[in-house]
Amino acid sequence: MSSDDLLWRFHEDEVNFLPTFKYDKNSTVYDTSKKQRTPSYTDRILFSVNDGGKSSDFTVPGPEEVRANGNQISVKYYNRLESLYSDHRPVLAIFQLAVRKVNYANLKQ
Repeated sequence: MSSDDLLWRFHEDEVNFLPTFKYDKNSTVYDTSKKQRTPSYTDRILFSVNDGGKSSDFTVPGPEEVRANGNQISVKYYNRLESLYSDHRPVLAIFQLAVRKVNYANLKQ
């Protein structure tokens, strides 16, 4: 199985924040070193829903919601944080999950 076969299952919410790398440490200024790195989006949060191996059951209604096999993930917040302790800015995502309830009595039958 190639990486392309795996990566298509992952999703990312719409990016509406500034690049997260490369900053001068303890600063709000992008890289001023000799390398002059171009600001980039190196810090990302990808998510997926386990579809139980039924890829035909996997649908994506929109970038903010993923459903599969009766489960649902909705992105409620996706942004970077303004921490100055690194040359990266951390990224935070908050998700709302809806999952199917398991009826254990029915499973025993």
